[in-house]
Amino acid sequence: RQQQRSTALMVATVDLSPFMADEGVVVGAAPTASQLAGAKAIDLACRDTGFVQVINFGVSAELRRRAFAAAEALFAQPEEHKRERLARLQPATNTGYAPVGLESLNRARPADLKEAFNLRRPELGLNNFAGCPNGYEETALELWRALELAARRYALACALALGLETDYFLRSLQRFDLCTLRMPPLDCKRRPALRLACYTTLPAILRPKGAAGSRSPRLRSASASTPTLARTRSCSSATARRGCRSSRSLVARSAARRGGGGAG
Repeated sequence: RQQQRSTALMVATVDLSPFMADEGVVVGAAPTASQLAGAKAIDLACRDTGFVQVINFGVSAELRRRAFAAAEALFAQPEEHKRERLARLQPATNTGYAPVGLESLNRARPADLKEAFNLRRPELGLNNFAGCPNGYEETALELWRALELAARRYALACALALGLETDYFLRSLQRFDLCTLRMPPLDCKRRPALRLACYTTLPAILRPKGAAGSRSPRLRSASASTPTLARTRSCSSATARRGCRSSRSLVARSAARRGGGGAG
């Protein structure tokens, strides 16, 4: 039998640092040359693969290290502690802890094979850190602030890429979620399912340094095992890859959802 070959597409890398500085289009002035170049790169990538790997978006290596360490500590707690002491996920607010198999974001598919701890905008007063390890709350909120700023600056860059008013997407960014995810090792021959279901959000996914090597990540066919990608999506719904490889990947995600439930 002829072995099926998997296709691969390179994911473009975009440097967001020109939009993280308070200059040019960020402060209402004409865009700088580097901002125009970054917007053009986003436009080309979204017309090609639809995925972008964003770098230099305001999360330092030190903060990323602390974020993953805090996530490791959170999920390393005993299962009984997590189920009984952590605030259980509340669908109405999308905050709290979800054990493996609790969520099924695509109800046409089996439950998602991951556990999660979700946060909302701190000013809403919806977050409950009871049962979290020491230092988790402080690190999570610091990461929140950095990723919210990055999401807003990326939205501005997308507007520039499309030739729209610079606040076009900012006006509709009404909800931000920070979701810490763990995808535990699984025997996929016994339990085939998606790690994550379909999303209609703008996810920004962090990877541990060196998680996918030093080269640009690739999108492969659904039959291939692939690591989670650092990506930002600007059109339609993003379907997570059917990754069946055993993994302990921890993912911190800041999802910028547009008002009215539309696609990000």
